Amino acid sequence: MGSYFGVFDVELDRDGFLHDYRRISPDNLPRTKARGKLWYAYLEVTTEQSWFDNQTYVDTLNPDATRRFIEITHQEYAKSLRKDFGRTLPAIFTDEPQFTHKQYFQEPFEERDLILPFTDDLPKTFLKEYGTRLGDRLPEIFWELPRAKCSVTRYRYHDHLAARFASAYADVIRKWCRENGIAMTGHMMEEPTLASQTGVLGEAMRSLRSFDIPGIDILCDHHPETNGQPVEFTTAKQAQSAARQYGRDGVMSELYSVTNWDFTFAGHKAQGDWQAALGVSVRMHHLSLVTLEGEAKRDFPASIFYQSPWYKEYKLIEDHFAGVNVAMTRGKPCVKVGVIHRVESYWTCFGPMSQTKDERADRDKEFAHLTKWLVHGLIDFDFISESLLPSQCALRKASKLQVGKMSYETVLVPGMRTIRSTTLDRLQAYANGGGTVIFAGEIPSLVDAVESDRARILAANCVRIDFSKIKIMQRLEPIREIGVYGPDGALVNEFACQISESGQDRFIFICYTNRGLAMDGNPSGVSTTVRIKGIWKVEVLDTFTGETRLLPATDKDGCTSVEHHSHPVGSLLLRLSHSKPVKVTPPKSSVFSPVWIEGVRLESPMKISLSEPNVLLLDQPFWRVGTERWRPRDWSIPHRKLVSLQTCL
Repeated sequence: MGSYFGVFDVELDRDGFLHDYRRISPDNLPRTKARGKLWYAYLEVTTEQSWFDNQTYVDTLNPDATRRFIEITHQEYAKSLRKDFGRTLPAIFTDEPQFTHKQYFQEPFEERDLILPFTDDLPKTFLKEYGTRLGDRLPEIFWELPRAKCSVTRYRYHDHLAARFASAYADVIRKWCRENGIAMTGHMMEEPTLASQTGVLGEAMRSLRSFDIPGIDILCDHHPETNGQPVEFTTAKQAQSAARQYGRDGVMSELYSVTNWDFTFAGHKAQGDWQAALGVSVRMHHLSLVTLEGEAKRDFPASIFYQSPWYKEYKLIEDHFAGVNVAMTRGKPCVKVGVIHRVESYWTCFGPMSQTKDERADRDKEFAHLTKWLVHGLIDFDFISESLLPSQCALRKASKLQVGKMSYETVLVPGMRTIRSTTLDRLQAYANGGGTVIFAGEIPSLVDAVESDRARILAANCVRIDFSKIKIMQRLEPIREIGVYGPDGALVNEFACQISESGQDRFIFICYTNRGLAMDGNPSGVSTTVRIKGIWKVEVLDTFTGETRLLPATDKDGCTSVEHHSHPVGSLLLRLSHSKPVKVTPPKSSVFSPVWIEGVRLESPMKISLSEPNVLLLDQPFWRVGTERWRPRDWSIPHRKLVSLQTCL
């Protein structure tokens, strides 16, 4: 049941909005006539769960709990392995830290228990931070105020919880790691959407400040051309932004989990490529099984070990990414755009779902769409966390916004309901220094969740555009460094890219993200022109052969262009040197840029024998009969027919 915290008399109007509420003292409760419904609040200790070995999850809002966790884990590793810290053991991993998941009503008249994350001294630290008593205003966290009014208490609760979590968990572990000569890496829980990180983290980037190697976790093989699930560009960009702004050595990804046993080399490359284009340089494979006995046989990773007949050939994939990472971790990222992160506006609408569903969906959809527009539009950018900005950015007049180790020529303020006063202070100084601030869509009507005209006044003296792909991309076109264009001259919005500056040279990694071509029976890809600002000699670094080749290139209007045939899982690693483009013979296709030609034609079935049991069934072929057109993959062919088809090809 827990310990008593308080009782509230809550009145809702006929539409379910919070008309009035009052906290009733226990002494007055017997003599008080409720005007609405009485709601009781209790402080509960998390119940024991079998998932946690019949114990409870740790209180990640309490730094003492984290220190005790360190004593029984990190310290035990240090006793046996300290001599290897920072050497053969460069980092220690933390996996999916979170706090108790926030709950909300589906509709405001529900009468059911709800749980919010809390810790013993939260009211005390909240009072110290904001000067108000959280316990007296608790109903505002659960119910919506009338007339679309924003609850300052709700906003502050989500903000304070995120601050407590980051300082009590990630900051404490980072301190221990630094004292013991080992790097901190790993990833947070539920990073991709505004909804998911609000529910279990508050804000992902706030905790990433503590990571020596900020990380992400990519489950399954989500991409739009397979099962409709989005690629997690948002997850990767948040970690990449933190790594850049704090000058970290790279971004870690726990990848290939839940990809099943039939995950191909092409899948390994394609999933790794888009992450490499978004900054991932430390690859933590998930999973290599020691045994398939017991419960392990029900796991379904792409196990890169003896259970897979191809595991000794996996060097092909890792050599590719080693080459990409060697090139792309040199020098400094070429990034000109900063985007204010909009998670704090999502906090303001974290009320009953029936009243907030549309606003929640719109804010998350715009967050994902903007990220995808910029990534596929090859406009590299970093997210700017409002909570971290004051510690990263001095308040001074300048033509570039310096955020930690990065500086931005253009800052985009996407549609937001609230913005911090500290953010406005820095944007105002930046604009006064000649910097470009673009307000796209909704101008914040709140400052620190309080009604204010400050953002509107600043926006009136900056660039204002609609929140739409065409308006945003048109406005950012003058700062474009690279574009990939189709035969019709239009941008092909299916690529991801990263540019690094090393001295006078540049390194560019481009990957094609449209794997649908590989699935619909058209594996030929698309012919493109890669156009790069500046006059360059262009070399391709072949990550499969280790060769370096000059590419034929032309220059026009201050840009260098190269022709490239992009295949569904293809990629391109380029080195640019300041020089006139060189005319050379076009290179041959690499292993992942196949030319599809017919080899030997078998006039009749032939007998074959296997050197070992056939464990790689040809069950997803492209096929044709005689001179008919090639058919796409047919997932419905019975296995008996497939065996026959396999032996006759």
